Amino acid sequence: YRDWVISALNADLPYDRFVHLQLAADEIAPDDKAAQMATGYLLAGPDMPDINLLEERRHSFLNSMTGTIGQTFLALTLGCAQCHDHKTDPVSIRDFYRLRGVFADTTAKMKPNKQLGHAVRRRDSNDLRSFVMVRGDFRDPGDAIVPDSPRVLNRRSSRITKPSQAMRRADFARWLTQPDHPLTARVIVNRLWQQHFGRGLVSSAGDFGHTGERPSHPDLLDWLATELPARDWSLKAMHHLMVTSHTYRQASHGNTAAWKQSLTLDASNELLSRMLRRRLEGEAIRDTFLASSGQLNRKAGARGRGPCAGA
Repeated sequence: YRDWVISALNADLPYDRFVHLQLAADEIAPDDKAAQMATGYLLAGPDMPDINLLEERRHSFLNSMTGTIGQTFLALTLGCAQCHDHKTDPVSIRDFYRLRGVFADTTAKMKPNKQLGHAVRRRDSNDLRSFVMVRGDFRDPGDAIVPDSPRVLNRRSSRITKPSQAMRRADFARWLTQPDHPLTARVIVNRLWQQHFGRGLVSSAGDFGHTGERPSHPDLLDWLATELPARDWSLKAMHHLMVTSHTYRQASHGNTAAWKQSLTLDASNELLSRMLRRRLEGEAIRDTFLASSGQLNRKAGARGRGPCAGA
């Protein structure tokens, strides 16, 4: 899965397609063996194989998956609604289990099929009904619910999934990447901005809810979110747009009167009056050490060499 992600980003796979394949490659591209490993995303969360009850293990796994998807693509802490209505955001416990129901057809009780490339498969069950788990207890199913998106994000007030069990994840993935979706594009461009500037336009990159930080430049965030689909969801185009901007090319230190004035008028650099100084990432430090000692393996898809290999 890691190699698939690296290859997809290097090839500038459109971000909407990148999302679609990770959530539903087995439904969207069932004959594309190379794409199938993308669904490894769904299995990348924590699992507890030492739990004796398989139903409890599955409950915990699906809850974790749902919370991760909410935070990754929507920057909402949906996991806080698995036991009760969210305390600060307009997300109910029913919304949580509606979204969880979209992924109820997947199972983690298998190893990736290297021949077919599948990382997930549909459950061998005709009963995939979803329920609200009262107080988050897997032993206490409450009302039956229909798989769907959180209501606060569904502008059309209509179901995003078909009545049948087929293609639920594909429907959800397509809904996520509608050009007018209020969050998906904003979340990813904010993460790109964070990567280049050290801090996102929304500094709480994983929380766009009420407890998160407000955007420092809301109009800029909105514009970037419209540019991504306008540029065919190309992440490389967005990287280029950001690093060639005047804001990115500012110095992080200087002796000019304007630069010194920015330290006084914009001490925390909320207005982006200068470039932030950033720490080098751990991966880059590791690669620097290995390159300096001649032990860096530059082959794509291979393990690194040296004392830190596999770390």
